[in-house]
This record gives sequence, structure tokens and C-alpha cells, in this order.
Amino acid sequence: MAFTTYTAFVAALMDISISGVTKAYDAPPTQISTASLPILYPAFPDGSNGVVAFSGGAGLTSATCDMVIAIEPVRQSLPNVNYAAALTLMDASETAIAAAALAIGIDEWAMRVEQNYIGDTVYWMMIISVEASG
Repeated sequence: MAFTTYTAFVAALMDISISGVTKAYDAPPTQISTASLPILYPAFPDGSNGVVAFSGGAGLTSATCDMVIAIEPVRQSLPNVNYAAALTLMDASETAIAAAALAIGIDEWAMRVEQNYIGDTVYWMMIISVEASG
């Protein structure tokens, strides 16, 4: 399946089951309970398209969406515990996305770990940038 709409792309990404993630949201949460961590939610997707030079029509649409996994509040756990949890989630995410890539039309993905806010709390987060086109 190739990329068709941003709505379908984000929904398909949120349907990917990643081992270790306890809850998936359809949109970014404003606050979360630490008891439900780690959680998964989508960021707003980015998209692009171009004009085909000879026909003047639209070219291949591509979209990128960040899948965000909030792991733990930064001040709640030891850094080495969060580091180990992030590595485990990276392995699980790689497996899950690779299994879903063909069905969703994923072209490529990249992962990184950072610290960022949800509400007023800083969390260890894994960001998975997923790109699809169609």
C-alpha cells in the first residue's frame, strides 16, 4: 500500500504494535499518568509534493510522521535505567516497523532518543521518524 492521505498514514502508524508500549494515543496527549508509561503517540506529519516538469501535474507525494514514545520522566528514574529501556524499545520498534513497512508503504525510518516535555514534565522520549510516499 502506498501513501494515500495524511489521515490514513498516521492511523496506520498508530496501528503498529510495539512490544513494551503500554498505551497508544491517536493524538499527542496534554498530560499523562506515569503508571501508563511507556506510551506512543503521533506528532503532526510533514508532507511534500512537486510538479512533474513535462505534464504539469502533481508528482509523488511524500509524508513524514514522528512516532513518539514517552518512556519515563527524566527526574523519576536513573539515567542508566532509562538508557536500557530506550535501547529495548528501539529494538522492539525496529522489529515492528520492519514488519509493517510493506503494508503501510514505508520508505524509510530513523530513531533517536531525546528529552522533551509533555505538559509540564520532561520525559525521556524515543522519536521514530517514518517516511512514506505514494
